[in-house]
Amino acid sequence: MMPLLFALLTLAGCQVQDRSETTDPSQIAPSGASDEARELLEQIQQAYRNVQTLELAGEISGEFDASGQRQRIRQKISGRYQAPNRFRHETVNEVLLGSTGEQVYMYNPVANAYFQTKLASPQKPLSQAMHGPMVELLQAQNPALFFAVVDDPVTQLLSSAESVRRLEDVRREGERLLALEVDMPGREKITLMVDPKSYFIKEVQMDLGAGTGNQAAPQTGSADLTIQYTSVVPGAKFPADYFSWTPPPRAHDMGTEARRPEGAPQSIAGEPAPDFTLTALDGSKVSMSDLKGKIVVLDFWASWCPPCVESLPRLARLAREHEGAPLAVYAINVKEEKPTVQAFIRRIKVEMPILLDVYGDVAKSYRINSLPQTVLIAPDGKVKRVFIGAGATAHAELRREIETLTQGAAGEGEGQE
Repeated sequence: MMPLLFALLTLAGCQVQDRSETTDPSQIAPSGASDEARELLEQIQQAYRNVQTLELAGEISGEFDASGQRQRIRQKISGRYQAPNRFRHETVNEVLLGSTGEQVYMYNPVANAYFQTKLASPQKPLSQAMHGPMVELLQAQNPALFFAVVDDPVTQLLSSAESVRRLEDVRREGERLLALEVDMPGREKITLMVDPKSYFIKEVQMDLGAGTGNQAAPQTGSADLTIQYTSVVPGAKFPADYFSWTPPPRAHDMGTEARRPEGAPQSIAGEPAPDFTLTALDGSKVSMSDLKGKIVVLDFWASWCPPCVESLPRLARLAREHEGAPLAVYAINVKEEKPTVQAFIRRIKVEMPILLDVYGDVAKSYRINSLPQTVLIAPDGKVKRVFIGAGATAHAELRREIETLTQGAAGEGEGQE
């Protein structure tokens, strides 16, 4: 369910930008922001700037209607923060995201896979430029913790807002909360509800139904989500080693071109590429049997996998650079629903053919045992090579292999003439 949560929450369109400099909320709030809204934004931002430690507990709940099928979401979340950049976020049984103060990491317990990278500076908060997918996941699933971890959360939230305004105060179990409504592009709305004494976020409501019926997501009906914090404790005490983390035994590092994990099936390299027929996001059908005679790149990925996401723009650029050549590049999403993938691709704005392997059958036939993996298929229909991971080295080698195959295909064409 975690990929669904991620996609639904990022439908809200909150853009995360590099925050190398802090900005006065009164200067970055949209022109449609009321004076009351500007004042409340300043108070919220100041509250999170002052916090040294913070402990959070809450729940994500809501309903999502896709093509007439209604899905319900209910997931427990928790968060811990210690200034300036140590934190730990968990969506129970789905994802663990955190920072030790030196390393930022994400762990998926279902796949027993992790990704980690160094902090840009041990004395500074996360950098969007260096840790973009992790920052966005934190913003999507635990916005109160996100506000504590980043330097300038208000700028991040409002970077693409169309307007912001104060609403009437609301009551939650007898407690009065201040309410702020942010209008995002596509008529999507985010409502922040904050404690009038501490100015910490207590609840976030997302009304995504108004904005999901556009051309980018024609099959999506409505999505109403609530993130409610049942416990917000500033000044919490943590054990000295609380934020330390090491990968669990046998966990797969998604950020390296690792060797085949122990016990995993042998690579499919050298064998005929298994045939398949998959549906693309635009509704068209793609079959491997129709691609014989072309160089084919199949990139297996998922939205919860940061290296996968970082790899997609490189693959799109590779396809553009070889436009006109006998090359077909497809990104095959593994085990995520169409609305999830549509929302995510719209979010990251990558233009390339996306195929949906909803049940993972194609990935299984290609012996994909970890993500990301990229399969290069020669014009004769045989698998030339399988690349595990999405680092610069893997892409450089993929490019060289394609150039070699392209030159070979051109030579065969000239010989036939």
